[in-house]
Amino acid sequence: MSRIALAGFLHESNTFLPVPTTYEDFASTSLTVEDEVLDRWHGANHELGGMVDGAAAEGLTLEPLLATFAVPSGTLTAEAFERIADGILSRLAKSLPVDGLLVALHGATVAAGQCCGASAPGWARMCRLWPRSICTPMSLGR
Repeated sequence: MSRIALAGFLHESNTFLPVPTTYEDFASTSLTVEDEVLDRWHGANHELGGMVDGAAAEGLTLEPLLATFAVPSGTLTAEAFERIADGILSRLAKSLPVDGLLVALHGATVAAGQCCGASAPGWARMCRLWPRSICTPMSLGR
């Protein structure tokens, strides 16, 4: 049976708002780790729910890492971005080896000091941990 790591990091950033989005904004809205991810997202009408339920339907074993979102608001602080990204990546490192990786990212995430949020340099670490992750997403099903 295939082991698939699962993570989610979603935020609709508005760079015109003067108040930044902090780690506490994610924690107070929805931040789940490890088995809490499956409990929170099972049956949800959301991309994470689809991943959880689809994996179960296909007989895949999920290795939940961390999933979070915050209410649409200002740019993420660098601390919030790094803390969440590090939470995902450190759990991924402990879960290896895995056969695949499902990551729900929202492309409108903007973090202070990062050029492009969800595809920022911090995610390059994931590629080094598991090269078939977001570096070559088409290879996940092969």
